[in-house]
Amino acid sequence: MHAGGTLPRMAGARGKVRESFAQILVDDEAFAGWRADKLACRENAPTPPAVPVKDPFHLTRRELSGMRDCVRHHNLFIYDLGRPGDDGREDPDNDALLPALCSQLGLTDPLPNPTADHRGISRIEAVRQDHPQAGAKERARYIPYTRKRLNWHTDGYYNPAESRIHAFALHCVRSALSGGENRLLDPEMLYILLRDHSPRLARALCHPEAFLIPADDDASGSGRREFRGPVFSIDEETGTLYTRFTRRRHNIVWRKDADTREAVEFIASLLDSPHPAILRWTLGPGQGIVCNNVLHCRTAFEDRPGKENGRLLHRLRFRQRITPH
Repeated sequence: MHAGGTLPRMAGARGKVRESFAQILVDDEAFAGWRADKLACRENAPTPPAVPVKDPFHLTRRELSGMRDCVRHHNLFIYDLGRPGDDGREDPDNDALLPALCSQLGLTDPLPNPTADHRGISRIEAVRQDHPQAGAKERARYIPYTRKRLNWHTDGYYNPAESRIHAFALHCVRSALSGGENRLLDPEMLYILLRDHSPRLARALCHPEAFLIPADDDASGSGRREFRGPVFSIDEETGTLYTRFTRRRHNIVWRKDADTREAVEFIASLLDSPHPAILRWTLGPGQGIVCNNVLHCRTAFEDRPGKENGRLLHRLRFRQRITPH
């Protein structure tokens, strides 16, 4: 498999060529071949190690190769800048660091959002509604900007097609006193596990109206319009699997049929389990996650005392996927 989940051209049992998820979703033979390749890749690298990075502004060939190998297996990688100050390591609170690192992987078109600065960077931290910072009251409405548990989702599951999020990056500036563990699941593995369990349920989540995202009509909200869509679909530009999912029950209305309900219940049970496909990682200062929009969640956390000592992550979201070469 090529990095970023794009399938190589493979000759099948009858000389058939398989090269995109469009065929995999509807053809059992194509699915079986892709599934075998995907599981073989993961068996060779069951848990992605953190890629050590010396200079995030000038990644070496070895560092880039390690990152792309992890993406090839897991659709994500974790990097580690080491302790600030050691051997001239970068300060993790350098705002230019994350955009520079991502650009070397082909991630150059960050998506704007109401909580981001002019570079597309959002500061993910617990915010009080009475905080004097601009926009604090609006941000405090949303779970990511609290210390509460953040349930499983893909970023931008509510976005229309023209603003799909294909990749995102999280960079840790300060860790929590306790908690704040990230859990991550490759959407391709989710599709395999669901289809292995029941092809019928996998088809249900490919329905074009598998879910409804209600409009966000709150005056201080995002202004999001109502959106209907499938969980699993094909991105026409890249031929890759695109996944939209959330367990935020108040933010989604599932299609009212037995197959959809059963499929969602299966996924919920999987996400609550200690399945080996689920990666668990608590980011420390100078560490980060870059991925092709994998499913993720965050445990609740406690901050250190002091206004400037709380858990802080920088986040970027992108229109592109991580480039394969």
